[in-house]
Amino acid sequence: MHTAFTNVVLVVRDAAHALGIAIKDPLHHDDVFGDVWDSLFNVRHALVPDVMNSQKWQDLLQHIQADLLRIAGESQPMEVVLKHLRFAKQRFDSVAGPMAKVAFMLLPLGTFLAFIGSDERHNRDMRARALTLLKQLDSKFALGIGLSADWGIVTQAFLRLFDKTSHDIAKTHAEIDAFKT
Repeated sequence: MHTAFTNVVLVVRDAAHALGIAIKDPLHHDDVFGDVWDSLFNVRHALVPDVMNSQKWQDLLQHIQADLLRIAGESQPMEVVLKHLRFAKQRFDSVAGPMAKVAFMLLPLGTFLAFIGSDERHNRDMRARALTLLKQLDSKFALGIGLSADWGIVTQAFLRLFDKTSHDIAKTHAEIDAFKT
């Protein structure tokens, strides 16, 4: 081995990468959180990628949000129109933000799904997918969305402690203890 890697003194695994894998896998394998992940991000025609890849659907969702800003007599369910719902499925840290946006946009997304599901101008399969997901948006699923978003944001903040070029390894134990409390 001394002849093959003459300049290698020490090989250290990327701690941030290892933590990312350890953080996401248990969440995706849980029944409730796995259903949330699959329905919103993972399966073919999942909600977020379909919206992300369709300018027409992005515009429709933004118009629905704008209409919700103007509900008379309500205590303004939303303050601003969220425009960016982008993510990369292969990167766990890329999903934390969009999951939180989905949690904030449950009312507009429910309205969006009801519109798609009831509009006969859309094909039958698209309407059926929208209605299936709309029926799935019960309190357990909504709680799963919120907890998944919270898990993603909190663990992403912890992950960022290790995702830098000059992480002080002496602080690791204290950082883990602080994260647990």
